[in-house]
Amino acid sequence: MSTFTPSFDTELQSLAKRFDPSDESERIRKILIDLGIDDAIPSIDHNDGDDDGDLEKKQIITINWNDHHQSIIRLNDRKENQINKLSMIDFNRFRDGYEAIQQLRNRFKEIDLIVASEDGVLIPIHSDFLAKKAPKFWSRIHQYLDDEGRRKELIENVRLRNNEGMTIEVPKLTVPNLDGRMLSIIFESMFHCADQQSNRIKPIDLRLTMKLLRIGEELGLDFLLETCLNNLCDPGKIKLYNSVLLFQIGLHFDHRLANISYQFILDNLSKIFNLHQQTLMTLSYDQLKTIIIDDHLNVPDEYLIWILINNWILFDRSNRLQYFWPLFLSIRFVFVEKFWIENDLAKRFAHLNAINDNFLLQSFKTIDKQKTIKINFEHFNPRIPNRFLLLYGGYEEGYPSNTFKSFDVRSKQWFQFRFDSKYPRIYHKIIFYRDRIYAIGGSDGIKTLSTVLSWSLRTGQSYILASMIESRCFHSAVLCGRSIIVCGGKNDRERLRSCELYDIENNRWSRFASLNVPRSDAAACLFREKIYIAGGVDIFTLSSVEVYSFRAKSWTMINFMNVPRRSFSLIAYHGYLYAIGGCTEIYEYNCLKSIERFDLHTNSWSYVIPSLPKRRMSYCGCLFEEKIYIIGGFDGLYLFIVC
Repeated sequence: MSTFTPSFDTELQSLAKRFDPSDESERIRKILIDLGIDDAIPSIDHNDGDDDGDLEKKQIITINWNDHHQSIIRLNDRKENQINKLSMIDFNRFRDGYEAIQQLRNRFKEIDLIVASEDGVLIPIHSDFLAKKAPKFWSRIHQYLDDEGRRKELIENVRLRNNEGMTIEVPKLTVPNLDGRMLSIIFESMFHCADQQSNRIKPIDLRLTMKLLRIGEELGLDFLLETCLNNLCDPGKIKLYNSVLLFQIGLHFDHRLANISYQFILDNLSKIFNLHQQTLMTLSYDQLKTIIIDDHLNVPDEYLIWILINNWILFDRSNRLQYFWPLFLSIRFVFVEKFWIENDLAKRFAHLNAINDNFLLQSFKTIDKQKTIKINFEHFNPRIPNRFLLLYGGYEEGYPSNTFKSFDVRSKQWFQFRFDSKYPRIYHKIIFYRDRIYAIGGSDGIKTLSTVLSWSLRTGQSYILASMIESRCFHSAVLCGRSIIVCGGKNDRERLRSCELYDIENNRWSRFASLNVPRSDAAACLFREKIYIAGGVDIFTLSSVEVYSFRAKSWTMINFMNVPRRSFSLIAYHGYLYAIGGCTEIYEYNCLKSIERFDLHTNSWSYVIPSLPKRRMSYCGCLFEEKIYIIGGFDGLYLFIVC
């Protein structure tokens, strides 16, 4: 961001050139000693290189408030001399200058102006410093002073007592239309901007930030703009309802903010469209097209793009209809179902054309008559997914596998790759956390394991982490915040009721509250800040369900499922728990296709219609983009390889 540099008289510029930069540190130190500051001032490192360019930039300003308003400010000769010395500090070049002026403010030394808000917040400042760093703000203050009526209304003299017990008389200026919080942030930003410590300022809410941005732009306060933009660039500040606005603000002020908010829009366009569609209507044509042609745009299907284009044009039909065909041809029709084209798209297109006097068909005929038609082959490619389903291990051609398989839900294609060939796994559990995959326990086909493996999705590098306290396979695992909780399972000797907690940040395992009964091949999930585990095998297949309360730190039995289940999935979806498929026997004789649902309010299980198309157990089940996916598995006779 550019820094505002005021222009100065030729006499002052020539004065600046006579200063030797090598003496600047000692000069500032002497000035501060003369002003009575006892604290040690940090030494200043000088650039030993060619300073000719810097000499041109060094500009000294001496502003004496008394010369302009003798009737308002009464200072003695010693005070005037100290202010003249103070104004010789080059605040642009030396960070120490800011630290020195802050110490002066804290001691009320050499203060010659109090800026006040309408709600009574007082900011002691030095007029020289304010004039140098905020010339437009300073000019606005002079406008108040030059207006006789406003001067009587807004300015009064106040008495201050400094740390030495001396009483000084200083004018207080009340700035209209600024509350105390806004005024404090403006001056905090001004004093922090030189040392890159704007983060010391407390977080600012969005509404206040928008007001400060307007003030900063109007008054040319680059330091205030930087503070506001640093505050907005916090990813936690970008929400569904404000992402489009922040994107547009970023395009105007700071491309850092534009990039962060743009990525948020790409990742969450469907949610923004469903919940805050009106914000998308404010996009310009160029902004909208940039979004919808991006390969990284995350949308469930191209149908949403068509609805967005249609609604965007209808929002301002007279001005936006001319952009229909460029936007319409950006839809990736290769990935659009024929039924959708023949029904919804055709009807909406006909309606849009009819209400605009056949404009769309006429403009299309003009395009059709062109001799050369350019085909954009990028529209034949699927969009790059920002999320995908990932499988690791399991049986492959009768042997434990070490391959990763990913499923792109956009193109509906599977891809296979291998990070490392050393670690085949079956009967294990996979957890995803912060761009890393954790494979916990399981078996290599020979023995039960306690090892924990991790892979970075960014680099592909594998890591061997701390082992579990006990070896286990057929266990359950859930992610709870920054911890992974592993429940039950089976080792080489017996089925387990013990549980363990893995601290991801510290790579450490510890004991966790044990289950009421041993369970292997059970299903578990996190639901409403509690852990639910259901079914599994002890001596027989179980229908019992337990819930862990973090507040009580214990497991409690709740109502049983309607049938015993093992090798199934327990998935939280839209406020219910779903137990899907599985098997009722220890051996694979009676596979299920039934689904039952747990209602937390009635504490009961009930069957759900429809059931699975086919019986299935030992599959992988997960919730992804509001859909439940069932992948692979076994029906008692055949292995499934379909989703």
